[in-house]
Amino acid sequence: MIRELIKLKNFCCLVFSSAQQALAAEHIVDTRALPALIIPTPRIITASCGLSLKCRLEDEATVTAVLRAEGIEPEACYICTEGQLPVLKWKGT
Repeated sequence: MIRELIKLKNFCCLVFSSAQQALAAEHIVDTRALPALIIPTPRIITASCGLSLKCRLEDEATVTAVLRAEGIEPEACYICTEGQLPVLKWKGT
């Protein structure tokens, strides 16, 4: 699963306001065996702590719902597509 996530060219990037939140999110997805991977936030996305969760487009809603249920609110979600600028899908409240 990790190899598949690393190779993804089109993916969701969940960004966080702090490294502590990002690492807590990583722990949650790891313990729940959710298909997500912590990555450095792409440079073009500046509103972040520098760490993000990468997941498949089709898994974003599930990953986000689990994180929110655990008290982790991602700052925003970007759709990253190879050869294009990231597109903001939603921004947290």
